[in-house]
Amino acid sequence: MVNDSSEYTSLLILAAEDCSAEEFAQFHSFSKQEQRFISNLIAHGPVLLKGARGSGKSALMIEASRKMYPENKTSAAFGIYISLRHLELLRSEGEKYEKMLCQLIIDAVKKTIIKSENPFEFEALPNITSLQKELSGLSSASGKRIVILFDDAAHIGREAPLNEFFDTFRTLSNSTISCKAAIYPGVTKFGTRFDVYNDATVIDVSRNDELEGYNKNFAEIVRKRFLHQLTEESFSSQLTLEDVAGFMGLK
Repeated sequence: MVNDSSEYTSLLILAAEDCSAEEFAQFHSFSKQEQRFISNLIAHGPVLLKGARGSGKSALMIEASRKMYPENKTSAAFGIYISLRHLELLRSEGEKYEKMLCQLIIDAVKKTIIKSENPFEFEALPNITSLQKELSGLSSASGKRIVILFDDAAHIGREAPLNEFFDTFRTLSNSTISCKAAIYPGVTKFGTRFDVYNDATVIDVSRNDELEGYNKNFAEIVRKRFLHQLTEESFSSQLTLEDVAGFMGLK
């Protein structure tokens, strides 16, 4: 279908978080099921987004953050997106770990506030008590719920248990603050104090090619990313664009 694929290599973007804001909107499309996942990420309450590498967890989280304040001025939720993909392994424990994680959240909150139309004050100290108090204050000042999206949470622990991360995840959550985290199935270790199904809603985002509209959705993604390179005429009646796109979506 394509004689020389090398000329398109530079167009490939393998990770959603590597997209610029303009590229993300241009290159992504979400099915009805994925839109429900996004709504769950925006809604109140703790959520764990479970899926293998490449299943689209980051794209769902980024899209959820785009639909919240300050990106969406009319949203009732203040969205704080934190990508942990390129973060070095946190080897510290106890109070030192808590301080480092809280500082990551504080930095992300301040970075997000800059994008808002109001100069909200946020002077949290890097500990759970101060951070929760300031986040609650931000919620009161903005008149919005606070949603913290931890993308690639497993990266801050790799194969190590994430009990301290999930202790923070659970402790921060209250009536105005809700945490969400992207995790891997069968790999993420939560520790003994975090009850997965009682302390959070678990959403499995594994791809299912039997769902209605599966091929159609991935065909739309191909059209967005390769509008001029892969036209409908590049495919045959026996092997259509939707057939190929659906197969690619499973990989």
